[in-house]
Amino acid sequence: MYYTGIDLHKSTSYLTTVDSLGKIVERQNIKNVNHNFFQYFNPLPGNNITTVESTMTFCWLDDLLTSLNIPLVLAHANQFCSIKSLAGLSRTKHYVNA
Repeated sequence: MYYTGIDLHKSTSYLTTVDSLGKIVERQNIKNVNHNFFQYFNPLPGNNITTVESTMTFCWLDDLLTSLNIPLVLAHANQFCSIKSLAGLSRTKHYVNA
């Protein structure tokens, strides 16, 4: 199982993925283009859960990840202090469903 925190911005996203032990296995800053997300998640075998800060612009990302069968969890900004901790929220199940 992999857990990915996504720091979503207007034109780019910073993604950090940790394994079930919390070890970082992948980290990239990518442009917000569907193909880039496909390329990021494709080499990660098995299940993946993503967490993103709840903003007004996450809907397109939810649609994209749903098409990849990757669940998206929303986190409040007060729940994390770094992108790795954002990934860790889903790993440790310390989040509130939106």
